[in-house]
Amino acid sequence: MKRTASNRNFIMLTLTIFTLNMGFAFVQLLGSYIPIFYVFGGDKVAGAYMLAINGTIWAITGVLAVFPLNWISPKLGKRNTLTIAILLMCLAQLSKIVCYNPTYPYLIIIPTFLLSAGMLFFFTLGSSMVGDICDEEELKTGYRVEGSYYSVFWWFIKMGSALASFVAGALIVFTMFDETQVTKVDKIQGSVREMRSKVQYWEGYKGVTSANKEWLENTKTQTSEAIQESKEYLTYLGKELLKNQDETNVLLPEYPKQKKDALLSASSTTQTTMAELEQLQSQIETAKSEIQPSGIDSIIRRAIPLTLHTKMVKARISSFELMSRLEDKSLETKNSKNHYQRLIQEVTGVNNRLVNLNTTSSPDSMEKELGSIESDIMPLTQQTPYTLLMMRVVEIGLPLLLSIFSIFFLLRYSLTEKRSHEIKDLLRQRSVTREA
Repeated sequence: MKRTASNRNFIMLTLTIFTLNMGFAFVQLLGSYIPIFYVFGGDKVAGAYMLAINGTIWAITGVLAVFPLNWISPKLGKRNTLTIAILLMCLAQLSKIVCYNPTYPYLIIIPTFLLSAGMLFFFTLGSSMVGDICDEEELKTGYRVEGSYYSVFWWFIKMGSALASFVAGALIVFTMFDETQVTKVDKIQGSVREMRSKVQYWEGYKGVTSANKEWLENTKTQTSEAIQESKEYLTYLGKELLKNQDETNVLLPEYPKQKKDALLSASSTTQTTMAELEQLQSQIETAKSEIQPSGIDSIIRRAIPLTLHTKMVKARISSFELMSRLEDKSLETKNSKNHYQRLIQEVTGVNNRLVNLNTTSSPDSMEKELGSIESDIMPLTQQTPYTLLMMRVVEIGLPLLLSIFSIFFLLRYSLTEKRSHEIKDLLRQRSVTREA
């Protein structure tokens, strides 16, 4: 470190690369949040698909950008080409002002293309310019110390990446992104998807004509799984009831009592469901010896709603917790009160549909209703307008700000392309002299 710190050009180059790398590393996480929660309104599937397309375009552009780099760099010089790379990345950031567009989501491809090309230019040239500094050092001292320069150079880059992991999380908190809201919506969605999966399984049963030993055995398996699920959920509810005794809420003082009542109701319902499932399991054992299609059909039709009950209770408890969270936030945040009131209405609608879901109806009709409910759940992850604005401001602005510092350091880098060639010629002449 002492050896490399004595070289002014190395310090300026390292600061150039380090500063710009930090600008983009700090906001890398936000680059995933914005497509999902702003461009696609919380739709993770659509957002993930867009991110996959972006990743592919990034990789392809990174390969193709090698060819213009090999053409531009010898003509303009490394320092000038590095400046172009920084300006290219700045242009990419500015284009996001327009390209982060929920109406035209695929505009995100434009800044991705520009950023990938700029990054390829930037980091390729940065490493190459360290080699020129090693030549300069050899000319001055007579020693070749690439190991020192490259190790210190990349140590700073890696240290910056580690620092970025901490700062990225702090920036998410700064934008007031509500991860608790998203987690609670995921729990509701998970329960509904589990119910849909179970209903889709029961769609394979076609009534008395399908009532046979195989379906009876399948029903026994499903019943056993439902009993185990009920036992595990009762354990969870017991732990939550113990925690609930110590809970307080300044904004919603009635919340602890409401939660306790909801948990007690869920516990009672789950215990009843488990008792009915155990009784049904005994009937299945008895039916194995009789094997009457009508009796088997009756058992299966009774089993279908029972295997869904615990999942339904889970969804309702998760819905209650989300409702409480949104009510709490609406009282805490005055500027986003309308946003939270709208979400509360939507959660209420989802909860009412879950309560009114007829689990004794045909699997086909339940599948359609659950699919409709799931589509209504996805928008509940939407963040406040302030959060969405701050996410974009930080994700676009911070790299731009640090790019200005990066250009400042680069302008103080004095090792031009002409001087690099002169140094190489002098080193060759010295080598020839030594050989002679």
